[in-house]
This record gives sequence, C-alpha cells and structure tokens, in this order.
Amino acid sequence: YTLSWTYGGINPNKNRGHAIYVDKLCQDFSRILTASIDASLAQHGTREDEKTALFEAIAQHVSFCQDRAATFFGRKTTLGQIKSYLRSGSRHPLIVHGASGTGKTSLLAKAAMQTTGWVSCDDSAVIVRLIGLTSQSRNIRSLLRSLCLQLTYIYGGDMTLIPQDYMSLVNFFVVQLESANADKPLVVFLDALDQLTDDYNARQLFWLPKELPPYVHIVVSTVPQRKYDCFPALKVGMVMDETIPDDQQYVEVPDLPGADAAAIVDHWLKADKRRLTSEQLAILIDSFRQCPNPLFLKMAYNESTLWNSYTLKSDLRLATCVEKLANQIFVRHERGHGEAVVRRTLGYITAAKHGVTFNELEDILSLDEDVMNSV
Repeated sequence: YTLSWTYGGINPNKNRGHAIYVDKLCQDFSRILTASIDASLAQHGTREDEKTALFEAIAQHVSFCQDRAATFFGRKTTLGQIKSYLRSGSRHPLIVHGASGTGKTSLLAKAAMQTTGWVSCDDSAVIVRLIGLTSQSRNIRSLLRSLCLQLTYIYGGDMTLIPQDYMSLVNFFVVQLESANADKPLVVFLDALDQLTDDYNARQLFWLPKELPPYVHIVVSTVPQRKYDCFPALKVGMVMDETIPDDQQYVEVPDLPGADAAAIVDHWLKADKRRLTSEQLAILIDSFRQCPNPLFLKMAYNESTLWNSYTLKSDLRLATCVEKLANQIFVRHERGHGEAVVRRTLGYITAAKHGVTFNELEDILSLDEDVMNSV
C-alpha cells in the first residue's frame, strides 16, 4: 500500500487518501481471512466426509460378517487351519481357495468374528474387506486407500499424508503394515480377490505383499480358475517358506459334508418355524448330495419353502446343480410374472454397474414398452 504520511499519522477523517487506504486494507484483510477460513473448512470437511465414508464402509463389511457368522455351521477342520495360521509365526499371507459357492465368504466371516478369541493379544486389530460387497471395494485404488485410512486411524498418523494415486498407495500400504506391533498385532481378511476389476491389473496382485512384517497376518480368498488370474498369481508370486506346513499357506475349502448340511437345514427350518415331510427332506438332501455346495443348498432350501405337506411327489422337483436350479427358479418366475418382466428385470440389475434401488427399477421397467405390454 502506498499513501502520503501527514503530521499526526493516519487520519481518515481529514485525509481522503487515508480513508481509501483504511477501507481497502479492511476489505483485503476480510477477503484473505475469509478465503483462509473457507479453505480450512473445506479441507476439514473433506477429511470428515472421508472419515464418515470409511466408518460407513467398515460398518457394512462388519455387519455382513456378523450376519454370515451367525448362520455358520461346521467347517471345524478348515476353521482350525485358519486358527493355526493366525497363531503361527508365518510371514506370508494365507490363501483360502475353493470353487464359487463353497462358502469361502462365510468361512472368512466366521474366522474374522473369532479372531480376537484365537490370538494371544486381547488388543489385536482386525480389518475385514469383502470385495464386491460395495462397488468401491472392487476398485483396487479405492480398496487400498480405504485400508490405509483404517490403518492410519488404528495406529495413529496423519490422514492427509495418505496419497491418492495407485502406485503411491501400494507403497504406503506396505509401510502402514509395519505399524503393527506386539501390543497391537494386525489381522487382515480380504475375501474374493477374483471380484477385483481389471483396473491397474489388480488381479495380478502386484499390490499384495509377498512377505509380511512381524505381527501381521493376512488371509485372502479366491476361486482357483486361471481365468481370474488371482490363484495362479498367488502360486507364482508367493515365496513359500519350507519350514511352514502347506496347510498354513494354502487352505482348500472342500465340499460341504452331509452332516453339516443336515444341521444347516434343521436350523433354517427352526428359524422359519417350518417342517418338511420325511419324503420332502429326503428329496432336498438327495439333491444336495449331487451338488454338495452351500450355495446350492441355500437355493434348494428356498425352493422347498414353496412346498406344502400335500404337494404331490411329482411336483417336488429340484435340479442337480446351481446353474440348472437357477434356470428352474427363473422359469418359475416367468410363469408367474411373465417372461418380459423377469428377463428385463434381471437384465437391468445386471447392467447396473453400481446397483439399482427398487424405486429406480420400477421407474425403468415402467418406461419399457415390452414390459408394459405384457402386464
């Protein structure tokens, strides 16, 4: 600011130049201070919004784990293998693998819920991500950032230092794992690596540490098919420790035993306050034996809820595999609601990249001429 200096100093009442100076100074001060406050509030608001989103995501994954764990039965041997790994000094991730529908998600959910009771430290940190549960969890950059935010929150640190770009997040994630210590060890469960999108070649698993820092255990799950890349990448990339048994590095989820299936069906029947005749129960269990898969068992049980005690034996039909049973269910819905409605509804749900609400689906269907002509 440039102004003439007069006897007695600044006097805006008698000097117009001084009055203009004081007015401009006040305006500039107000503008700069307001801009600084707005920037600070925006930055703080972004952090708070991100923290809120983190807590909401964690709540979704934990709530889903609790629901799955509450209805989990059997698999004691497989759970025991995970328990042994978490109690071991292994410095490599544990790889849980099995075909789709074998119950890997429920298995990891149950293990996550029991981890604090398995490990020796009462204050262990457990992180769970069920990839595919939310759209954000399928993108590796979003997933890594979410994990880094939670690790920073658990072990302390400045969340503003967490990077945004993929490669920096990979490095930051590895560094954050080293925060685990004897007083607060870390266990991370990552379910369904095969559900990751193609972004950044995520299913090649470059981002997953092959050797872990002390006091860190990571349990991952995937399907074994080569087309998903994950399992072959894990087998090629992991540096296996010959001093550790294979069952503490690889855990295959086997077919569901018949005794476990019978216990599960009995639990579902009691929960629904229903009963099946001995003949109906035999048909359900016999169909399960042809496809000893938890997903098939659930689908078959849901079909059995449509049976009445007087339903003719000729109408008690269940397909022998997941795909055929799904087609049987679709055909039943097509008979009840019309082919156009069912096919278009399933098509819109499949096409919705981030999911679709019931109200949105109703609006879309109401604009479909084929659907409206069929109802």
